[in-house]
Amino acid sequence: MHDEIHEQPKAVANAYQINIKKVQSIVAEIKKAGITNVILTARGSSDNVCVYFKYHCEIYVGIPCGFSPPSVSTIYGAKLKLANTLVIAVSQSGMGLEIRQVVNDANRCGAITLAITNDPNSLLAKA
Repeated sequence: MHDEIHEQPKAVANAYQINIKKVQSIVAEIKKAGITNVILTARGSSDNVCVYFKYHCEIYVGIPCGFSPPSVSTIYGAKLKLANTLVIAVSQSGMGLEIRQVVNDANRCGAITLAITNDPNSLLAKA
């Protein structure tokens, strides 16, 4: 664990270099869409990352950011009004069915969706 903690700065720098063009493209799309709200959905340690993101989104971008637990879609079948909303789904494996269902439902409800996962070929990334 000690070694992993000290590898984080290098890992973040590498991820930045690999993904900067994609991130710039995503930011341009978000600005063009006129996003006024952000909803995060995740489970486990990915959910903890979302808490950190929420602070940054609200402090530095000024856009309200909240959480939508997967059960809102999977158990209760809610159809949210998601115009001008960015739904960000975070999953390390990208294989969680409930997170993918949230993304599918958000797409049907008019949201712009973004998946953050370690596997670009995962079901979540494809959704």
